[in-house]
Amino acid sequence: MHGALLDPRISAPDVESKWGQFIESKDPVKRRWIAHNIESQARFMAESANGGSFGTRFYSNDRGLLGGRSSLTENTVGSDIAAFTQQSIAMVVDVFERFSIDELINVVSMSGPTAFVHTLKYESSDQYNGVAAPVQLNSALDIDYSDCPIECSGDSKGVQLDLSSQAITADCKRLQAQFSVIAEQDLQSQYGMSLSERLRSVMATQMAREIQGEILALLVAGAGNVINWASAIPAGSVYLNLDPKVYQATLWDKIQDGDTAIFKNAQGFRGANWIAGDPDAMNYLLQLNEFSITSRDNVPRGEAGEGDIDEFSNFFGTANHKYRTYKFPFMQANTLLMGIKSDAPQEQGFVHGTYVPLTDLGTFRDPAKACVTVGATTRYANKLLRPGAYAKIAIT
Repeated sequence: MHGALLDPRISAPDVESKWGQFIESKDPVKRRWIAHNIESQARFMAESANGGSFGTRFYSNDRGLLGGRSSLTENTVGSDIAAFTQQSIAMVVDVFERFSIDELINVVSMSGPTAFVHTLKYESSDQYNGVAAPVQLNSALDIDYSDCPIECSGDSKGVQLDLSSQAITADCKRLQAQFSVIAEQDLQSQYGMSLSERLRSVMATQMAREIQGEILALLVAGAGNVINWASAIPAGSVYLNLDPKVYQATLWDKIQDGDTAIFKNAQGFRGANWIAGDPDAMNYLLQLNEFSITSRDNVPRGEAGEGDIDEFSNFFGTANHKYRTYKFPFMQANTLLMGIKSDAPQEQGFVHGTYVPLTDLGTFRDPAKACVTVGATTRYANKLLRPGAYAKIAIT
């Protein structure tokens, strides 16, 4: 062996200290052997460089390679390294309006695809309040109708019951989604998401949104009391020379008119307890000086439920602590709707019957095409029972 080699059996603290930082083993014997071998190799390479044989042994003729310390020039810059992004700082997911229509109407279950809505009326058998029979007794008040006739000279006036029925049939909503197995695998692998569950969730949300929109449209179209309010000050009006807020306050007068109309209606006989509208129509209310609203809409979704705000973001507040107010983003524009929500059978104005709740239609995997189909359905019926229990304020 070369004379420069060291005997690793002999302790050499300087050598072990020199190369110790490069040795991972904690065993003292192994550390001594490794340090001696590195030192021997380094000396051999230095002697080869000095003798001119370094290139034939180590493929380099640079004699100064081990001749002393020199500066290192780094030529690799950031642009030489391809970007390898591993972090995701946010996931922007579509948000939808909440399903809060059950705060305005009554919801029941249907045991079959059809059901009856019965109407029970009490009518007069004789002329009532100057109108020929039969007349619904609750449509007016004839204070003399039940007066006793002259003895032995005539029959008492009568009342009768009229019971009718109307069959309603469940409507159907159904959605499907198709995706490839590859897309399913990649979404699960890269994002940890189930593609089928995501699509099922949005199908359920979409059908609920449509049902809510249908009910609102039926309520607006079928409201038995209709009141108009012009948002612009009419030409020639005395309000033209006043603060615009003075005229805008007349909207509140229209709301009171709507409430009074419901109270006077034979299908109401009580005041409304909620107001719903699209965001622009509700904004008119917020701008009224006379309209006091307790609202905490500007809170995170998870906290929208404190104070006078219901857990649903559509629940807007309490108007003058008299009406609950709701904002629906896709309700008919420039429309305010007033109504009654009550669990009392004689005060139910609109019923939503659920026959088949949201049902998963299963998963179909096509091996030939490596394609997956999922679907969901629901069946339900809507019925406006008492149009007179609702009032619409149309803002023109």
